[in-house]
Amino acid sequence: HDLRWRAPVIGLTDDGAVREVRFHTALREPLDVANALIEPMHRALHAFEELCRSERARVTVHLQAGDVMVFHNRRVLHGRTAFDPGGGRRSLHGAYVDVDEWLSRIRMLGTSEDT
Repeated sequence: HDLRWRAPVIGLTDDGAVREVRFHTALREPLDVANALIEPMHRALHAFEELCRSERARVTVHLQAGDVMVFHNRRVLHGRTAFDPGGGRRSLHGAYVDVDEWLSRIRMLGTSEDT
């Protein structure tokens, strides 16, 4: 596979509301902006990362064996806390569903008319 996608960190709707967030520092490509914007962009990205990692922006959910968590990958920033391998075993299984397939299924089931 050679999957590529270019999009802003914060995607907006036509009326300026936040539609989605794409924020993963390890997957971000080099900045392609005018030289005068490089430092302000780095400062803005750093400030946004600090906000995302702050305690006031965090919700912690402790899952038990058999629990399932489902979320919209571009509407919720998510991660995992550190794990002590001496404290037990952790097994995570992930699956992704393309949002267009999800919305199509909702429409076909007739559960929502405005998606």
